[in-house]
Amino acid sequence: MKKRTRDDAEGSGNVRLSRMNSLLRLSTALAVLALATLGAAPPKNPPNDSGTFKIYQQNQAVGTESFDFIYSGDSVTVYSGTIRLTKPGGSDTVYKEVELMADALDFNLREYQSKLKVGPDLMIRGINLRTDAFTVYREARGLGSGETYERPLGRLFVLDAESYVLFDVICRNLHGRSFKQRPLTIFLLGAKDTTIDVTVTDIGPDTLNWGGRPVTTRRLLIEDPFKNQARLWVSPIGRMLRFEQPSFALRIERVPPPVKPKPSSG
Repeated sequence: MKKRTRDDAEGSGNVRLSRMNSLLRLSTALAVLALATLGAAPPKNPPNDSGTFKIYQQNQAVGTESFDFIYSGDSVTVYSGTIRLTKPGGSDTVYKEVELMADALDFNLREYQSKLKVGPDLMIRGINLRTDAFTVYREARGLGSGETYERPLGRLFVLDAESYVLFDVICRNLHGRSFKQRPLTIFLLGAKDTTIDVTVTDIGPDTLNWGGRPVTTRRLLIEDPFKNQARLWVSPIGRMLRFEQPSFALRIERVPPPVKPKPSSG
């Protein structure tokens, strides 16, 4: 057996010391990283947003939808109220209230409720979501019913008659995402509720005259499996400025902010 010399012992000690120093440096780096992560500010939500859509049918103004996007922590709550005539020049008025809660980051649906009132009739619709399923309910004339569905994979969005802010929610989800075409899963509330997959196509930039000035927008086309189409013009910060459904002679326009008066030179 080879006898260990003093040089061998010193060499082994130096190796162990070098390893200990490396581990110490690594531990220190990880500790600094952990402290930096703990002290880092969470991602900042966009500012709250309020606005009004004007509703046109056959080029005649028939109503408005006022809405609010309120951010709090990791969630965003959307409120809207629609008042519109059932047809141009008609006397029947539709009132619609919507409250939607979604993830602040990607607008994935968490909870939804709407109230539709036409004359004496009131219809309440709602969606309660869980991890793997969601329950849809309706209530009208004192009678209620509910049905549970398997939750599809990925993000879920909802569309409901007489509420166009729900398309604005989709626009905000797509903001900052690059694609030519992509699918979206929509739960469509109607006489027969159903889940459908729609296709969103990025048509490209387009100039929209909005508030008396040209605005460079992103133009999107949404098409469902039945070939129904919706055209959307989206602002540079992801907000829907115009919506069109030619098959229904329907046009929705966001009301621009008032023009600030120029300061007087005197």
